[in-house]
Amino acid sequence: MKLCAPAHCTGFSHEGRAYHVDANGRIEVEDHLAALFLAHGFVPCAEAAAPKRMTSAETDLPELETLSRRALFALLREKGVRVRLPITNAALREAARQATG
Repeated sequence: MKLCAPAHCTGFSHEGRAYHVDANGRIEVEDHLAALFLAHGFVPCAEAAAPKRMTSAETDLPELETLSRRALFALLREKGVRVRLPITNAALREAARQATG
């Protein structure tokens, strides 16, 4: 699966394997690892899109309804939002909506 990296990201390492971001800000990973990369700010790349390095302002957030609980926690952590356990998935999604505007 091809993913677009967050701004200023040049690589990612998982279980001892290094994944390098190309000059266009893209990275190719196995499908079963996509959720892990999405949780760290990577987004799916459109195949037909013109290659270009994404900036922070241009990075699209994935649909909040499709994110796993783990990905929601990662998104909130990235935005500096603290949540208190126990918390429902619906409450996590609402916090993510508020954090992302």
